[in-house]
Amino acid sequence: MRGLLALALVGLAACGPGRNRLSGSIAADATLTFEEVRVEWIVDQLSIQYVSTGAVLSKEAARLTVPGALAVSGREIAIERQVLVEHFYAQGDQAGRRVEEPPFPAVAEGTLTFTQAGKKPGSRVAGNFKVVFKGEGDTLVGEFDTEVVAVR
Repeated sequence: MRGLLALALVGLAACGPGRNRLSGSIAADATLTFEEVRVEWIVDQLSIQYVSTGAVLSKEAARLTVPGALAVSGREIAIERQVLVEHFYAQGDQAGRRVEEPPFPAVAEGTLTFTQAGKKPGSRVAGNFKVVFKGEGDTLVGEFDTEVVAVR
């Protein structure tokens, strides 16, 4: 029975294009919900953003910013040395006040791997990452597969 469950989980993890996921033990302290993944090239940096669209207040569950020279298909990048991992999530309370969640802790270690790394709007960027944070050792795991959008 465990073998079938493991096989089913592998099948889910290997789903095709358009699969964008975000999970990990950091969810106990940070909201990880999002509606879309947005990838933008900003000057010489690639920004991978897990965002809630149409939100009046800032709702970005996670953002990874990578030096453009490292965004190459098939490359595995050490996150703790070269990737900025951020959390921008604010919502309103019952009194209408802005309530911001704390940022992610500092990164202890992790990897980011690109399976596709398009450079122009409309081209695909896909890959996955795993981060372990300092302190409690919380994790953040994600997959992304989307098109590059023009900078707003």
